[in-house]
Order: sequence, then C-alpha cells, then structure tokens
Amino acid sequence: ELPLDDESKKYTGISTHVGFFRYNRLPFGVASAPALFQATVDKILQGIPKTACYLDDIIITGSNDAEHMANLDKVFSKLSECNITTHVSKCQFMKERVKFLGHEIDKNGIYPLDSSLDAIKNLPAPKKRQAIEIFPWINNFLFKIYPDVTWKMSDII
Repeated sequence: ELPLDDESKKYTGISTHVGFFRYNRLPFGVASAPALFQATVDKILQGIPKTACYLDDIIITGSNDAEHMANLDKVFSKLSECNITTHVSKCQFMKERVKFLGHEIDKNGIYPLDSSLDAIKNLPAPKKRQAIEIFPWINNFLFKIYPDVTWKMSDII
C-alpha cells in the first residue's frame, strides 16, 4: 500500500452520514492507482536480483536458501524504507513451488494452473466478432509456456 502525502489526501475524500473521511493510502479504486503502484514498486525493487512484481504481487527467489533470505531481506528493507506496508498473512516464504499470476513456478520451470487451462478449455464458442477479442490474450498466456502454440486469427474469424 502506498502512503499519500497531505496534498494528495484532499482528492480522496468521501462524505458519509457520519462525517468526512480521507484515505491515508492510495486506494486501487483511483483510476491511475495500479499504474502508479506498479511504477513505484518497480523502481523500489530495481537492482534487487531475482525479484518480480505485478501490482501487489511480488515474487522473490534465490539460487539457494542463503541468497533467497538475502533477497527477502533486501525487499522488505526497501519496502519499509519507502513506508510501504505488507500483509504477512498473504505471504509465503521458502516454498519449493508457488502459484503466481495463473501459473505454478518451481526451480524447473513455469506451468499453467489447471484452473487456468480449464477456464480456456471451457470458453464457449464465440458467437459475435467482439467475443474473439479474448483469443490474443489466450495466445499470449499459452505462448509463454508453449512457444510452438500458434493461433491464426484469420482461421478463428
């Protein structure tokens, strides 16, 4: 969660029957919040090896336990320096295998979650041209894992 400075807080006020309230931290409901958060965390984590971030999901790895612990320490120190809070209850530490952004990741590679593949398999056949817009997303999702997967949009349309 990103703290707001006093000048920014005045733009996040809400009025209710019990009074006027302002956010102290940037709510994701603000249109630009996800992009601001991503850019901020990317900058904070810059230079820390074996880390990746997508919005409020951060993955931290290491070649061995000592490197993993050192990278964890660097990330939490940087987040603390920048007054960014984390929820330890949502964290997993020292795992051999983790779920991250619809994938399962371990030391051998990245694999799509069965639930992600099931969602793709169970998509209804498109009835309207607009429904085809999801296929480039599916192609990108699968291509990262299966480089020989190719979809020709002209064949689908």
